[in-house]
Amino acid sequence: MEQSVYDISVERRMRHMSRRSKYEAMESQIEAADTLELEGAMGKLLGSGHSGGEMVDQGDLWRIVEQEVGRHLRATAAEGRQNDNEID
Repeated sequence: MEQSVYDISVERRMRHMSRRSKYEAMESQIEAADTLELEGAMGKLLGSGHSGGEMVDQGDLWRIVEQEVGRHLRATAAEGRQNDNEID
């Protein structure tokens, strides 16, 4: 699930980068995208208390859950096919 959160974060950064001039260095584009993302998430970026961690928007959370469920179903189906082939 952490990989999915990272992928969404990278996707947002790339959108921010596409808004910038083509002639800026890649490093400064990434830094600017990070700044925009942090400004948008200020105050809700990290959870409080002992659990902490990065906060994820509800829409993003559902997208991540759907991806993870899909991966699980595909893995289970592949396992089932493998077990069927071993029995034969």
